[in-house]
Amino acid sequence: MEMDTSNSTASSEIGIELPEMISQTFTKEQFLRKFKLILSDSLGSQDIEDAWVGYIETVIEPCGWMAVWIPSKKTAEHYEYMEGRAGACVVEVHNVEPQNFLAEVELLKTPNNINIEEKVIRVDISELYPLSNQANSDYMNIEETAEALTLYRCFYKHIWRPWDAVADEEICNWVELNLASRVNLMMDHTSKTGSYVIAKRLQQLASEAQRTKDEISELEETAVDLEDEEMEEVHAQLQQLAMRAHEITHEAKLLDDPIYGKLNYSALKAERARQRKEDRVNDTTGIILVWNNGPVKELCSIMNKLSNTYEDASLHVVQTLEHALDIALPGDTVVLGQSGAHQMSSVQELGKGGGVIMGLEEEHNEKRPIIQPAEVTQQLISVSGNLVIKNVVINLASLAEKGIVVRERGFTAVKNTTIKNGVVGIEMESWSKANLQDTTIINCDCAVLSHPNSSIDGKGVEMKDCEAEHKVYNDEDDGDSVFQIKSAPAQIFKDKIMREDFKKLSRLHRISSSTPKSEAGPLNTAQANLSQDSQTSCDSYNTTADIKFRSPARSTEIQNGDACTFDSDSCLTSAESEFTAFLPRPSIGDSCMTSEISCITANSCATVSDSCNSGSKASTIMEYLNI
Repeated sequence: MEMDTSNSTASSEIGIELPEMISQTFTKEQFLRKFKLILSDSLGSQDIEDAWVGYIETVIEPCGWMAVWIPSKKTAEHYEYMEGRAGACVVEVHNVEPQNFLAEVELLKTPNNINIEEKVIRVDISELYPLSNQANSDYMNIEETAEALTLYRCFYKHIWRPWDAVADEEICNWVELNLASRVNLMMDHTSKTGSYVIAKRLQQLASEAQRTKDEISELEETAVDLEDEEMEEVHAQLQQLAMRAHEITHEAKLLDDPIYGKLNYSALKAERARQRKEDRVNDTTGIILVWNNGPVKELCSIMNKLSNTYEDASLHVVQTLEHALDIALPGDTVVLGQSGAHQMSSVQELGKGGGVIMGLEEEHNEKRPIIQPAEVTQQLISVSGNLVIKNVVINLASLAEKGIVVRERGFTAVKNTTIKNGVVGIEMESWSKANLQDTTIINCDCAVLSHPNSSIDGKGVEMKDCEAEHKVYNDEDDGDSVFQIKSAPAQIFKDKIMREDFKKLSRLHRISSSTPKSEAGPLNTAQANLSQDSQTSCDSYNTTADIKFRSPARSTEIQNGDACTFDSDSCLTSAESEFTAFLPRPSIGDSCMTSEISCITANSCATVSDSCNSGSKASTIMEYLNI
């Protein structure tokens, strides 16, 4: 996996059209090798800065080259100017100061609304991106200069942390202890894979630690001119900031551990959720409003909307969706009061015991809250109870493979909602049900992935830019199975199948009451009954089910007498497939479910192969069925 370290050269709505900059792409191995050429393994944390000073002095051209200056937030605040791409300027570098990591530059091409009076200013070298075409390219090595700036920029943005630079603490062998693991985290954060959630959290902690450090410095500077009476308040603020800095450093060191980082992250997350639950005022189900900040008028408007429907409900107000889900109880309604992105890991108790997640805007799609994954995960929303989702946009953002997974016998109602940018929009497991109204699924490989005996009622459902579009594929087969979504309910079919299952179970018990377990005769009788009943159920299913199944390739296999080899993830014996609602799943060692058993998957009902007709096999399967 490679990391593109260049900055976008595309023109923006605000700013100027920029010339082409040198673009560079490095792999993880290349980053690690280049960093180790600059920093020897024996270097401690106090020696890192000196090593970079020596490298920049040696490699970077001291003057006479052209670059694009893209101001950071800190520099933009200093010059009272726009940060980022909107404030980008073309500059000529007059002098590089390696000891301070600064460069003196002359502004050549600037946006019209720039308010910097000086034409020659000093900026951080990490904000400079050399141009591909240089006037003096024959007399300088601009490629090495661009590479040195890229390595320096990546190191201090992704590798080095504020808690590494503690004046009275020397971390011996810092390079040997931290460099490789930090490079791994940098690549995971860039590609959103692996330990992305830990890398993301460490980036957040690094930003917060830097802000805390800056606030402490500002307070210490202002404290010099204060009177004794005012010093008490400043001293209290300094103590609070020092405590927060200690908390940040403690959490960061736990997450930064190359061996126990993931385990520590899970423990910290669980402890935070436990503490939040304890802080909940009461256990009465009600409304949990997610509200960060904003004008009073906007909050009053939200309260008026809620009072019309939930006049007597108890109200909890939290700042984040993750916090709301941590404290939510079955039956709660989580209301996203503001538009914009809201991150979450799982629905937790709401998905198990039922509840509601909703936005307040019903008409304007651009104002609906956006729910995004907080970490890389298989599914964002898992529903095993009854969950209602409405008036939101679920953006999987390539972090979650599946948007909504309705577990066995679970139910979800999705209304006025958009699901986009995933592998599967909605997945339906066996006996699950869903009701979709005014729902749109966009840019997913498969819009709806459904089990044959699940049920979906749909009205106003759109599927755009999906490879499967209006078709649904069954991943337990060879990709040739197609489902069609209909609006008719499946309760009649479901009740009929369950009655037939009870009849088959009773028939097997009647057989067992007249024949010893050790004889093979009852198994043959059971096989014949199961095969006949299975065919009846399948025929009934093909004409009754609201989600139909067609598998030409499988039908051909059946007609030709072919059978598939047993696969523990996708094939079941007749006994297990017919009685999965009543009997425990057997282990491979305790039943005749081996590769000798041939079976047919869900496109027709499974039959037991004659290869299980030996006395020992019959005894094993009869014991499993408790006959």
